[in-house]
Amino acid sequence: MISIEELQYYTSNLSLLYVEDDEMIQERNHEIFIDFFHTVDLAGNGDEGLIKYQQHHKNTNNFYDVVITDIRMPKMSGITMSQLIKEKCIDQIIIVLSAHKDAEYLFELINMGITYFLPKPTSIETLYEMLLKTSKIVYNRNMADKYSEKLILLNRELELNVLELQQSKQKAEEATKLKDRFLANMSHEVRTPMNAIMGLSHILLRSSLKEKERQNVLKIENSAKVLLQIINDILDFSKIEAGKLYLESIEFNLNSVIKYVSTIIDVKAMSKNIEIIYNISDDVPQLLIGDPIRLGQILLNLIDNAVKFTHQGNVILHVNCIYTHNNHCLLQFDVIDDGIGIAKEKINTLFNAFIQADNSTTREYGGSGLGLSITKHLVQMMDGEINVTSSKGEGSTFSFAVNLPYLDKKCSQDVNIDSKKERLISGIQLQNKIILLVEDNEVNRHVITSFLENSKAKVITALNGLEAVTAAKNRNIDLILMDINIPIIDGYEATQHIRNNLNTVPIIGLSANAIQKDIDNAINVGMNDYIQKPLDVQFFYKILVQYIDGATLIYTDADPLSVISTHPFEAIEGLDAIDALERMEHKVELYEKVVIGFFKMFENSAQHLKVYLLDEDYDSAYRLCHDIQGSSGNISATKLYAITKKMQDAISSHKQDNALKQVESYAQTFLELAKSVSKHHKLINTEGTP
Repeated sequence: MISIEELQYYTSNLSLLYVEDDEMIQERNHEIFIDFFHTVDLAGNGDEGLIKYQQHHKNTNNFYDVVITDIRMPKMSGITMSQLIKEKCIDQIIIVLSAHKDAEYLFELINMGITYFLPKPTSIETLYEMLLKTSKIVYNRNMADKYSEKLILLNRELELNVLELQQSKQKAEEATKLKDRFLANMSHEVRTPMNAIMGLSHILLRSSLKEKERQNVLKIENSAKVLLQIINDILDFSKIEAGKLYLESIEFNLNSVIKYVSTIIDVKAMSKNIEIIYNISDDVPQLLIGDPIRLGQILLNLIDNAVKFTHQGNVILHVNCIYTHNNHCLLQFDVIDDGIGIAKEKINTLFNAFIQADNSTTREYGGSGLGLSITKHLVQMMDGEINVTSSKGEGSTFSFAVNLPYLDKKCSQDVNIDSKKERLISGIQLQNKIILLVEDNEVNRHVITSFLENSKAKVITALNGLEAVTAAKNRNIDLILMDINIPIIDGYEATQHIRNNLNTVPIIGLSANAIQKDIDNAINVGMNDYIQKPLDVQFFYKILVQYIDGATLIYTDADPLSVISTHPFEAIEGLDAIDALERMEHKVELYEKVVIGFFKMFENSAQHLKVYLLDEDYDSAYRLCHDIQGSSGNISATKLYAITKKMQDAISSHKQDNALKQVESYAQTFLELAKSVSKHHKLINTEGTP
């Protein structure tokens, strides 16, 4: 038995077209259909049925859910009508009412895809069964379409979300790149004048000054040191946020680290009549393995804070060995002061970034509020923990413990040890070693070969990546110095070619670019290390001795500042002679040759740049600009270096008008500086170099 309720459930929202030419049969069945279907339309023949079918679709934008039709009708038969309907809607449900004499048409109907038939006359039960069967099909089809539409909408929404996430990710990546480049630029642009301020302050303090003048210079020097520390904190914090702060793992002497800290902080403590007591237990190993610079940074931050917030009394550094096991030692560092202390409710937020104990602390004592946050992160990177105990007005104790590998020697309690590693490096011995220098810039080649002229190494040069690959293949090379931006094939590609044949030769990348991405690219293609231009000769020698077997460093105790304090080049605006000479071992004659060589080499560079830009040859313009930038950095031509950076950005963005404006600015600055150098160089030749 068919359930009337079930039939009504499936048909109540459906529409029906009933086509029948016999009025009595049509009226009788109509009474049945209207009890079930939401909409029932009637037609007396196929022609009228087709018109109603089309009109229903026009009005509702939907086809009938079910069509029931007789076969034999005037004007247009049910077969013809069904065929035309199927052309409009291939999936249309059509129920055909057929008598025995209509059997000859059944095969034609089946071939059209019509498979639902009712005999004429038919019983109510049979009719209900057919209506239930077909209405279920329509109902399920409609539900499937409904869910399909929902699924399509959800997919579209998901696609939009994915697109939005991709765009957000791209923006975040672009922002990170901009931030990295900004930090790299800021690091260079800010540190360079800071070095000049501190260096000149130091020179002034060595000269004859009135007491008031000396006090003013001391204030300049101290302010510069504070500002430099804030700059370092900001850069470190940015590296921490980007996950790009890394620790070294090298052998170091703990006494040397503490001595380094003491040389910086003891003067400040003495000016406040505060004594710093360094108490290192006898069982603390002397030689450790870790990152001495970052450990020194932690101690310097903590002891500097202790001195800052202590007005009278002492500051004590305790270093104890908690235990040793398998050549590892757990060291506890305690920094104890008699200072102003910290309110207990402030301790929980003390290590948060940009947070100090209260606003009055910032006003009275200054600082960025980053030091303790960076300190905590560094301790955690060493797998240690840091904590503080303090009460308002009763001083503070900052404690941290780190587990470090050690070698089999103990520390002396005397921190005033003499360390050869802390002295100035004056040269390097590379007996009979062969070094391949790959550098297309003549000034840069001259600087680097001059650094190595007394090393007893043989330096061979290559001017492009192809020459480098050939030389590395045909010669027995001990080390390769590889510039990144070189002609034909760049330093990255040349390194990959060399690595295919020589897997062991050390390759050191050289570039004026110093963002992390450039360093990562260098390491990924097979370079062993990376040195930023302009070269710091101290760092340069340390890198060489690290990668060349048998290399030894030469040290000196001489004070180089007196050599350059009265050099004529120091009076030239836009030329930082002190900064350049520090990188060139304070070799005055070398510096003079490099400066003069720079202005000869790039004498017509502005004209070449204009031609390249007007021809829209941006690659050649970028390469020449990059060469000028690296060379101007080597001689510390600060104004030229700054202009070439702007010019390089405009060229790389293919902004012709902006680039041409920067070239005009560069040409004017180059000419002014060249005239000034020529004038002072004549002074050197006539009077001699002091």
